[in-house]
Amino acid sequence: KIHPETVALGDVQALHALARQGAWRATLEKATAALQGPADVGGNGARPATNSPAWLCLKTFQVVALAKLRRHAEAADALNALGDLDDARYNTAPGGACATPYALRVLQAELPNLAAEEDSRGDAARAAAPARSRTSSSDASYVLAERCETELATLSARGDAHAARTWRRRRDAALHSAVNAHVREGDFLAALARLDWLARRRPADAPDPTILSLAGRVHLILGDVEGAEMCFAASSEAVERAAARGAPVAADVSARCDLDAGTLAMAKKDYAGARRRFAAAAAAAPASDAVAANNCAAAAVYTCDLRGAIETLEHALVTRPVAVAQLESALRNAGSMYDLAAENPAIAKRQLAAFVARFAPDDLDPRLLRT
Repeated sequence: KIHPETVALGDVQALHALARQGAWRATLEKATAALQGPADVGGNGARPATNSPAWLCLKTFQVVALAKLRRHAEAADALNALGDLDDARYNTAPGGACATPYALRVLQAELPNLAAEEDSRGDAARAAAPARSRTSSSDASYVLAERCETELATLSARGDAHAARTWRRRRDAALHSAVNAHVREGDFLAALARLDWLARRRPADAPDPTILSLAGRVHLILGDVEGAEMCFAASSEAVERAAARGAPVAADVSARCDLDAGTLAMAKKDYAGARRRFAAAAAAAPASDAVAANNCAAAAVYTCDLRGAIETLEHALVTRPVAVAQLESALRNAGSMYDLAAENPAIAKRQLAAFVARFAPDDLDPRLLRT
């Protein structure tokens, strides 16, 4: 774990490390100080040239940190001050390419929705605002996914597998965000209609497993287990076909197939089967095993193995403390399990809170750690 005091002004890589561990206050402080520091003339000084790639990176960390700390109005002001993210003044990357970080585009799509949700908590009269914002948020996310799809096609044609994986993850995240916006509003048919439209744009012999997986999850929310099973099976088959063609299949894609199968097994009340599939997902993709471990623990509870569920979460906490500390549902589940099984729940939850506090992000809801 990197300590904020060791981060030099303008060190973008170190700022990224701070952000990854959830140290948003330190990230904001360091980014703001670097942007307000002396000009970088001849390589000396903390503040890079305005509109340069390094300057845009610092602005991105500043805006993201403000959003994570729920200072949405300030984040929106900082983002709006940048103006059009495709403006020619930001064409400062090598070859005159646009240097705008992708994270700023994500915030542009998501920040209005975050701000509207925050407003609605404090003023019931604004209850209609989140609905309008979420609709525009889903549209913005679809636009973002289209941008990613275009970049992905270019990189795939060029044979740049590493960059293609990055843009595929970004596209998948944008699609998740768009579908989640529909689901939050209870507009499940809109989610399915858009996913169907996206699926039909793909070649018949090369369906997109992510789109099929998302459709399956929407079907599950609707209680349509058979429809979900069909979508998940088609998604898994698409991954198998891609592997058979020799196309690279990322570990997280394989893990998603196991997560889908585990989720379907839970819906069918096959809790032992779900536990096996979630465990397989955790083994397949260590980078995302916090979610799989949390699901595995939940399945273990349903098999009446409360001790095994606690051991699963405690193992995940020890092996991937930063990832689990950022997963609020896992912390909530751990606390509930201690209430049920610990000899002294108050002491167990106090020890959990003390351990998590060492790794918890600054935006973690403090109520999760109360004993």
